[in-house]
Amino acid sequence: MSPHTYPYLTFPTRQAKPRTVGRTLVQDKGATLVEIAGIFETVGIYIDYYKPSSMYHAIYPEAFTFRKIEMAKEHDIKPFMGGNVLELAYAQGTLEEHLAYTKRHGWEATEISETYIIFPDDVKLDLIKRCADDGLEVFYEWGLKKPTSPLVPEEAAEEISRYVEAGVTVVIIEEGEVDLLIGEDGKGDHPERLKKLFEMVGPEKLMVETNRTEQIGWFMREMGTTINIGNLKHDRVAEIEPLRYGIGREVDYPIYDPYLPDS
Repeated sequence: MSPHTYPYLTFPTRQAKPRTVGRTLVQDKGATLVEIAGIFETVGIYIDYYKPSSMYHAIYPEAFTFRKIEMAKEHDIKPFMGGNVLELAYAQGTLEEHLAYTKRHGWEATEISETYIIFPDDVKLDLIKRCADDGLEVFYEWGLKKPTSPLVPEEAAEEISRYVEAGVTVVIIEEGEVDLLIGEDGKGDHPERLKKLFEMVGPEKLMVETNRTEQIGWFMREMGTTINIGNLKHDRVAEIEPLRYGIGREVDYPIYDPYLPDS
């Protein structure tokens, strides 16, 4: 049985898991087990990380969240612990319990963010090293939610490189930074700065945080279909994944380009 419908057609290849580029991180703020089972059944092969959106899932029974973690692993998807829980645990003095809980209950990747809590630099670097030494993939969320000026690629790359050297697997570029650079509609004034940052750091080490179709289309057209996408709403994978294959108006159907006379 062919892995694709229409086996007589040729489609672009997709890097198999574990991927280094073209990664998709989805978040779920409280979908039912039936909904998540359906998502994993249909597009689980295209999902690399699953985040039961951490603070939202705090209001649900543990068994509910733990079952979702089991389901993700059954589909070769890595459970991802969001950074807000770590921030709150640090603020409340329960960081050690949080780190042990993450490892004990099956999360395989964890995020270190500074949305509300700013960590002293030595604490942040120690956290990265400890999580990496524990066998977790460490993601660091870089940037501000409401930046007032566009990032300087050289400065951002230097800071990001320090975290990578400390053990960070992927750095997530905060959505606010993306919005300021390329605009919510993909027509912003500073796209060259984002492209420069990717050139300096490397696409395998960076992930953009976006849920906007216009932005995702821009990334696919301008920076390639192997862009790493983070915090995509769980039920949007079936809509976004075809764009990686050159299928969809948002990317102008480049799958046809090799066969058109003027291409």
